[in-house]
Parts: sequence; C-alpha cells; structure tokens
Amino acid sequence: MVTVTVKNSGTVDSDEVVQVYVKQPKASVPAPRVRLAAFARVHVPKATSKTVTLTVKPAAHSVV
Repeated sequence: MVTVTVKNSGTVDSDEVVQVYVKQPKASVPAPRVRLAAFARVHVPKATSKTVTLTVKPAAHSVV
C-alpha cells in the first residue's frame, strides 16, 4: 500500500488523479521500464487536504 496526502492550496475545488508507477530493474525477461500499478481520482475541495491510499497488487510486479 502507498499512502499520500494531496493538498489543494488553491481557491477552487479540484479533481486530481493520484498515480503509482513501478519498475522492475532486475527482470529476467524484457519488461517495460516503468508502468502504472494503481491510480485513483479524488475530489479535493479548495484549501483542504485528502489522504489517499492505493494498493499495489502482486500482479503489478509480474511480466507476461
């Protein structure tokens, strides 16, 4: 799991997309350098913060 705090320091409400990327530098077969493992779209009202927790599933570390 990855947990981050997203802060909207602006004066209007906002939607943000929080993304987690993984890489496999020691893969035994050719693999992408980095790839998207998890993401979430969150609404962050003006002048507030939200804590977002994303789960990186084991399949995100596999190479097919």
